[in-house]
Amino acid sequence: PSCGDPTGITATPTSGTSVDLAWTAPVAGTPDDYEYEIVPAGNAQGTGTPVAVGSAATTATATGLTQLTDYDVYVRTSCASTFNTAWAGPVSFTTPCAAIAPPYLEDFASMTAASTPVPTCWSEAQGDYDVHSGVTFTSTTTSLWQSDGFAGSGSTGAVRNNHYGND
Repeated sequence: PSCGDPTGITATPTSGTSVDLAWTAPVAGTPDDYEYEIVPAGNAQGTGTPVAVGSAATTATATGLTQLTDYDVYVRTSCASTFNTAWAGPVSFTTPCAAIAPPYLEDFASMTAASTPVPTCWSEAQGDYDVHSGVTFTSTTTSLWQSDGFAGSGSTGAVRNNHYGND
């Protein structure tokens, strides 16, 4: 017995660590199962671990992925428990940044110099904040936490900061 390859594979990230997969059943044969394999983008099929869907369902949810990472997914059909088609794919997708649930603290402790990269999934605001007219990001200077004097006088007793946002 044989079956055709699955077609129309889609990969829709649902969080920073999971993706919904879907495909169209082959026209030829009667599948009794499917397998999918997710690998880091650019890696060859066969370098990951195939996961059996466990039924003839044409959808699956994969979990345990890493946020902000590019992946490729492959799918194949299994018929009569003894025949597997070739792998269809790859279909590429990127997981987004994971949601941050409060309470949460990012102290930017790793940012000890202006040249230190901003932590993954954060972006650095650039420019100045004008307390009289509101936020104005017009400068291209690098943002950074710095020691500052209270009320702008001296260099101790307060902190001057720039703003960061979660992507």
